[in-house]
Amino acid sequence: MTGAKDEASRRAIIVAVDGSATALQAVRWAVAEAELRRCGVRILLSSASAPRTGLSAMEIVGGREWLYWNGARVLSEAAAMGRHVASVETTTELVGEPVIETLVRRSAAVPMIVVGSHGRGAVGRALLGSVSSAVTRHARCPVAVVHRESVVGVGADRRPVVVGVDPDCLAVGWAFEEAALRGVGLEAVRSCSDEVDGFVLDGELQQVHAERTRTLRRQLEPWHRKYPDVPLEMEVVFGGPAHVLPDRADSAQLVVIGRHAWSGPMASQIRSTRAALLHRTQCPTLVVPEHTDAR
Repeated sequence: MTGAKDEASRRAIIVAVDGSATALQAVRWAVAEAELRRCGVRILLSSASAPRTGLSAMEIVGGREWLYWNGARVLSEAAAMGRHVASVETTTELVGEPVIETLVRRSAAVPMIVVGSHGRGAVGRALLGSVSSAVTRHARCPVAVVHRESVVGVGADRRPVVVGVDPDCLAVGWAFEEAALRGVGLEAVRSCSDEVDGFVLDGELQQVHAERTRTLRRQLEPWHRKYPDVPLEMEVVFGGPAHVLPDRADSAQLVVIGRHAWSGPMASQIRSTRAALLHRTQCPTLVVPEHTDAR
């Protein structure tokens, strides 16, 4: 029996809370996702959560004490919120280690981590804002970042899933799977600059657009064969992804992007895209690290 419980724990989605309304919204999203994936949810609160810099020592200590002594109440409230969304196996845990280190360490053995963005909890400062940024950079499993204003109505939400397609098609498999689980369409967006190989193209953009569209179709074909019931729309857009994807997020229920181990200008572009999605949109964003395959 203990082995079965351990296996269920490993399969559970972890969602971090801090006593904020944003964290409760993250719980709602995590439970809805767990219902789709037929797995459990583990709600985690760290009593060692470190507030952002700029607080006095008294505020930091007071915030941590508040989290510790009120941890049971915070976790109970979060679990109750989850039960209103769906009936999935839910467990809670109060840990003493810093939340970022805990989440990154556990990311190697869980299917997904869910965090809120810009949570405002016990100490009246954003705890989860810095957590979401750090965990999306370092976790070994996909990380979903949910905003306070994010709409959580997975079953009735017919809006599409949007995926940003990079040259390696990272995260495309996860995007197809998310769309299939929801029974909605997938919009695959490939952004490209109007400068190619350092030369500004004048009068040739239409040809480049057609070539990139054919390439995108070839890249997505194997995944579309695997998920033939997912309606697929493809679009090649001139412009940086940090501008293109946030625009598409306004009409999506989920945006999926990849996280590469690249360096240089491409890595900078990817980081700016991730930051734009996490901080400028209300749509939940799923960040998929390199070498993480959809099931």
